[in-house]
Amino acid sequence: MEPVLLARLAAKFSTYALPRIKNSKVYRDIQAKWIKDNYAVEVKMMFKAAIADAKSLFDLPDELMNDLLEDTVNHNEVFRWIIEGVTLESFEEEKLNLLPYIEKYPRYEDMQKAFFLTILNKIHEFQETKWKPEFLQILSKINSFKVDIKQDLSIIKSSQNQVLDKLDEHKTLLNHFFEPVSYDDLNELIKSGEVKTARERAHERLNGKKLLTTNDIMELNAVIGSCYIINGQERESIPYLQIATANCVNEPRKYRMLSLISLFQEHYEDALRYANLAIEKEGYSQSNVEKLINIYMKQGKYNLALELLDKYPAFDLKELHAYILINNKQFEPALSLTQTMLETDPISLTWLLIKIEIMTLNLEYQISIGNVVPTEELYHTIMPIIKQLENTRTQNDRIEERLNEMKAAIAFRNKRFTEAKLTFEWLYYHKKENKEFYYNNFLYCCLCDADWNKAIQLLQERVISNDSNINDIITLASVYADSGEPLLAKQLLEDNFTHLDLDKESLSSLKFYFVYIESLSLTLNNTRIEALIKKFEDKQYVENGIHALKAYYATLLHDWENAIMHWEACIDSLSGELFSEAAMKLSQAYMNRGSKYDYQQMTTLIEKISHWRQHESLINRYARGLYELGPVRKPI
Repeated sequence: MEPVLLARLAAKFSTYALPRIKNSKVYRDIQAKWIKDNYAVEVKMMFKAAIADAKSLFDLPDELMNDLLEDTVNHNEVFRWIIEGVTLESFEEEKLNLLPYIEKYPRYEDMQKAFFLTILNKIHEFQETKWKPEFLQILSKINSFKVDIKQDLSIIKSSQNQVLDKLDEHKTLLNHFFEPVSYDDLNELIKSGEVKTARERAHERLNGKKLLTTNDIMELNAVIGSCYIINGQERESIPYLQIATANCVNEPRKYRMLSLISLFQEHYEDALRYANLAIEKEGYSQSNVEKLINIYMKQGKYNLALELLDKYPAFDLKELHAYILINNKQFEPALSLTQTMLETDPISLTWLLIKIEIMTLNLEYQISIGNVVPTEELYHTIMPIIKQLENTRTQNDRIEERLNEMKAAIAFRNKRFTEAKLTFEWLYYHKKENKEFYYNNFLYCCLCDADWNKAIQLLQERVISNDSNINDIITLASVYADSGEPLLAKQLLEDNFTHLDLDKESLSSLKFYFVYIESLSLTLNNTRIEALIKKFEDKQYVENGIHALKAYYATLLHDWENAIMHWEACIDSLSGELFSEAAMKLSQAYMNRGSKYDYQQMTTLIEKISHWRQHESLINRYARGLYELGPVRKPI
């Protein structure tokens, strides 16, 4: 077993244990004993002895033991054994995450449980023979409760700014931009969804030996352009549409293609002008009305689009009608239309796609306006449809991408972070467009899933390529601290002190010092924290910033009196992510101090946190406040 892992386990144990201490005296006592009697070394030696025993008994490979103990679920369960004094009789295998390693190391399946039993046995041996009774007594005072503030904060931050921030962008999954050509085989391929095959065959004919007419060149380029559009690659379609336009003698069609080019270039007035020129030549045909509707949708003029549909009811534009309703947040009529169409064709790829799009986007919309949503019920409704569609053979990358986006969204909203993470990981590494969107979602799913290794890898790559981005540096330092590597967090921040001061009252500046204070606290360097705050006071930096730092430090110490005093002094000046973090910590302080005043303030404060109804810990805290206050407060 690598010495580095053993050292990390000791650091991770303190990171696990300290936030679970509600009493400030116990917190100070365990810090003092940890330093004085060097329990970091004791914990390291305990794991070293346990691993040596397991290795001699079962001959497990180092890589397997490393994987088992690096797993957050597993080492947190072992830490719980240390704190709670779990006995061999109380061992619960189901609380360990063994399945991934059984699949990876099938030869050692029967030995993994025995490995952890050996560790549990060694914990008892060390506690009885090596650890002092007074330290065990202090450990016994730690309240073992699930602390999910950090996770909820990640989720709230994600809800506000990052995760799914593009999900409600309209992404046409349909074939409205394709106009049939004289090549029947290409028409059929496109209609059946084999757009890549159609595109390849069009290229073959363009590059073949047969002499092509002007119309052939126009139609084959139009086919290639349409295939790119259907596949979600509008920009790639433009050169082919331009060639098609140059060879088109049919003026209405030429204007429609020019309108499309302008639409994809986001030149909406030009797109509208060309569409109207087509109408002047040909009247309000279905093709021309479709182009107008798509322009209105891109401009957000949904009422104009609906008026146009009402004016020409004979045209078969029900799919466009559904998308207008979706974009206009009219989810109930959109779903009603979809259900009607599915009664006629229950396995329609198009209408099943529209159905799950409606349900997923409505979920996001309801969350955004603060409503409580039955996410578990929706998950079990949407996921079978997605699986059914995934099994449908299609060459449409846009459909595949959209299915994955919706799958990740519904998984995330159900706190199935591993599932959402794996989906966004696939999108990030396999899709060329929307890289920043997929990066943000992948990263925040890693944070919510406590997959520190992947989060660190992502952030390190970003920091190396763009070391001037202070927010990436802060996030990486925070992940180092959360993953039991506070020294790495401290060093990273100290290497990037330049251009930061509290005068700016910026989110980045305060977040930087919050994480720095936490890294110092986790390395038991409180004197450095106090000196840092005093330095800011001596230099008369902005008062709200100093209050925020003092509040954060007091929260880490579980000094609830000072935490409340300083958070109350600055919280009204904070906004966005910083307000959410401060409100989470202030509500924690209110609950732990526990006076009537505190419960009243806590419930009022929680109501101001965006999306608080989506997070179990905040709901529980809010309910506790209502219970303590009695019937004077209104229900949720």
